[in-house]
Amino acid sequence: MSKEVIDGLRRDFEVLRNEMYSQVSNLRERISRLEGITIQLVERINDLDKRIDGLDKRVDALDKRIDALDRRIDGLDRRIDSLDKRIESLDKRIDYIARISWVLTGTVIATLIASIVVHMIK
Repeated sequence: MSKEVIDGLRRDFEVLRNEMYSQVSNLRERISRLEGITIQLVERINDLDKRIDGLDKRVDALDKRIDALDRRIDGLDRRIDSLDKRIESLDKRIDYIARISWVLTGTVIATLIASIVVHMIK
């Protein structure tokens, strides 16, 4: 090969090597920027994980409160049912007392009438 061809190949090699170095340098800059962005994203993800953990704890606490309220409501329902039964029993007693009072009132009236009649007859 001639010296001109070898010199041309060397120049081409130098140009290609310089382009490769330039591209590698650009890639390193991009990678360093991406590393910064990646670090920020990881930090944000970790913060979000912490917030989600906090929300999970809040939801668990609310679930426990709801369960406690459900138990209280069930207890109140049983008490209301018991009071309803007692009210029904009292209503029956009141009806019974009202009937007895009518009978007694009738008996008293009949006794008064009988005593008036007996007095009138004497």
